[in-house]
Amino acid sequence: MSYFTTGETSAGRWAKLPSGLIIQAGTGVTGSLGTASVSLPIPFTGTFFVVGGSIEGNGPIFVSARGLNQSTIGVVAWGRDGSIQVTNMHWLAIGV
Repeated sequence: MSYFTTGETSAGRWAKLPSGLIIQAGTGVTGSLGTASVSLPIPFTGTFFVVGGSIEGNGPIFVSARGLNQSTIGVVAWGRDGSIQVTNMHWLAIGV
């Protein structure tokens, strides 16, 4: 029987399922341009399936995230009016 492999680094937490699927999550802050480049706790060896983000707390701030390469995601935050936002955020990446 296969088991989950899990770990935690300063970049975030990760879990590898027996199927090879990897789930990673963490927190960060967008910078003065409303963006952040996040190094994943472990690199993916294959494809990103889902990358997402959300703000910490309430407010009319939106967060979007995308995979940049096998070990980095990009996050951007903006307000309802399109203005850049510096905010604490959470991110999630799923892939293989």
